[in-house]
Amino acid sequence: AQTFSGNVKIVNLAISATAPTVASGGGCGTSPSIVSNGTAAFQLTIGTSPTATTACVVTMPTAATGWACSVTDIGPTAIGTTNFLQRQTASTTTSISIGNMPTAGALGSLIAGDKYAISCHAY
Repeated sequence: AQTFSGNVKIVNLAISATAPTVASGGGCGTSPSIVSNGTAAFQLTIGTSPTATTACVVTMPTAATGWACSVTDIGPTAIGTTNFLQRQTASTTTSISIGNMPTAGALGSLIAGDKYAISCHAY
């Protein structure tokens, strides 16, 4: 078995051992948190009173072009019409935005206390 420590690079950064951090409190709510071993898989917990229809912005290590991420809602709030799908809504070389999409289709508020498992790869 191979053991890697630090970042994985092919030509440019692919995944990083550097933990993402919350960049913006608005859509993330008050006192959000991240549990992480790096960008390949981390958990974002939304804080109290997230701002309506605002994405949560997370600071990432510097990528060559941007970040491609998948988001999985791991509760505790049950999936419903106002909490239907969480997804990446934007990317820069140093950040991602995570938003909540209700069944109506427009960006909605993230749910206070909800946890999201996120996996990101740089491109």
